[in-house]
Amino acid sequence: MNGLLNSKRFLNLFLLFILIQPVIDILTTYSLVQLESNTTFGVLIRILYMFIGVFFILINVPRSKLAKNSFIYLLILGAFVVLNIGLNYFIKSPYYIGQEIKFFIKVVYVNIVFLNFILVLKLMKEKGMNHVSKSLKYVLISSLIISVTMIISLLTNTSLESYESAKIGYTGWFFAGNEIGAIIAIILPIICLYAIRKTKTLKDVYYWIPVILASLSLLMLGTKVGYGAILIVLLASSFVSAIVYWKTRSNKDSKSNLVISLALLVMFLLSTPFTPVFNNINVHLGFLGFDTNEQVDDGSQADDDSESKEEKKLNSKQMQNLILSSREEFLAHHTEDYMDSPMLQKIFGLGFAGNYDEPEPKMIEMDFFDLFFSFGIIGFIIFIAPIIFFLVKTAKIIFKNFSRFLEPSYVLLATSIILTLGIAYFAGHVFTAPSVSIYFALIFALFVVETGKPQKETNK
Repeated sequence: MNGLLNSKRFLNLFLLFILIQPVIDILTTYSLVQLESNTTFGVLIRILYMFIGVFFILINVPRSKLAKNSFIYLLILGAFVVLNIGLNYFIKSPYYIGQEIKFFIKVVYVNIVFLNFILVLKLMKEKGMNHVSKSLKYVLISSLIISVTMIISLLTNTSLESYESAKIGYTGWFFAGNEIGAIIAIILPIICLYAIRKTKTLKDVYYWIPVILASLSLLMLGTKVGYGAILIVLLASSFVSAIVYWKTRSNKDSKSNLVISLALLVMFLLSTPFTPVFNNINVHLGFLGFDTNEQVDDGSQADDDSESKEEKKLNSKQMQNLILSSREEFLAHHTEDYMDSPMLQKIFGLGFAGNYDEPEPKMIEMDFFDLFFSFGIIGFIIFIAPIIFFLVKTAKIIFKNFSRFLEPSYVLLATSIILTLGIAYFAGHVFTAPSVSIYFALIFALFVVETGKPQKETNK
């Protein structure tokens, strides 16, 4: 039994699950929009995958220190969740236990899948399987499914819209715009990494087509997250290609990648005024009372110059609203809710959406704050512990030999992780959404496994 579950074929199934993520999300949209059902196929499949991951960790406990420590951690996390639910059952009124349980299943998903991916990738590596190439390939195929379906939906006029206001944006056949935007943003560096690894000359520019398609999909969404992700990834690709070219002056690979990355960056910047996000920022400024099309007077009202300049400046509150899209208002509400809560809730958490008083409570949609208020001081430390532990561990390894890690694989994996943490902080829908967090879990696990390998294996 153990031999079968640790076989190459079974290990590969954990990675293959990445391929069907877009299909699950499209079926979820169909279930929500057409069937008007809240119990979706995707939820059931992802819960099953999560429990298989826990079981896989459990059966490897006798032979793996990583599996043993992971299982002990998951027992502690599970015990805390039970404590949180039991505590808030007696404190919160009303208390919607179904929503509470659903929330905790969604947020513990990332930790379970992350720890399982580390174990799976380490075992694949021990068995001589090309875990890096397989991971990149599966993420690439997943991205192509997302990008192609989004473009088809736009061409066939069957796309859902990102906004209900004057803002422009399309989510394709995916129900949650924030989630699909976060997914594409997180995997964009991986698609770039795949292109860089495959590109040998300028004739191989076609390997960059998935990067272009994913970028177009992000621009379709009309979100600031999408635009920012493209900019950061193209800058990272250009930077790392320049570093490699500087190290290996005569290397055609690095020169070709540098030329292509810079060309895409320039085209992207030049296209900015024609993108949905550019329109949406202007619309949002209009909501804040700024007319971006207003013509400047020729000087006939010189006495009012200083006043008009002040009016045209965004104050800190308006700038915050532009960046956070009103999330700061929910943050203020939940902060007040937390400060007014009993000490037990401060320590062990308020559960889902705080001490709500309505049937459809709302989250802040800023993951770190949502998790802190929901888990409390102790629970948040427990939840974030694996991520902090491996971030610190990999950071120590990198700083001991910094030059070794100035390679496309490490830089772009790190770019994806940084983007994930940034999106989780500002826009949410990462650690609280299994459809997004699974990509982060795989990429972070790959980064952990790769940074820990001996230097002599670096260029293999």
